[in-house]
Amino acid sequence: MRRSDREVKDLQKIREVFDSSQCCHVGLCDDGKPYVLPLNFGYAEKDGHFTLYFHGANEGRKIDLLQRTHYACAELDCGFELHTADIACKYSAAFRSVIGEGPTEIISDPERKAAALSIIMSHYTARADWKFDAAMINAVTVWKLELDQMQCKEHL
Repeated sequence: MRRSDREVKDLQKIREVFDSSQCCHVGLCDDGKPYVLPLNFGYAEKDGHFTLYFHGANEGRKIDLLQRTHYACAELDCGFELHTADIACKYSAAFRSVIGEGPTEIISDPERKAAALSIIMSHYTARADWKFDAAMINAVTVWKLELDQMQCKEHL
């Protein structure tokens, strides 16, 4: 990180970025070209290690790339506030962000898929008691991204 003065290492502040973010931008590599998607997500954290969970269609470019590369990058941000000025170069913005990357895995076990879908739903609803029938589980692909590298940054 170029601006080490903006790096956040406090785990509670990092969790706040995950909790406050409504969209996760996921970057995949398609034969050397970037492919970025805005996705709904959920996450689990254990001892400062974050795992992101996603769902989507059972076929398409995203699934093809996940099966081919098994690696992704993720970006989350929150708290954007534009700081104006009389001079264009003095404009700035407040924000917090997390950027991380790591291996991906498509989850095929129905119980693990249901658990991951519940994590995603809990992120948006604060409810953890979701139930999914077999048809719902089979209708989507669920996958996870283990963030083995991650940095959090803030500019307030």
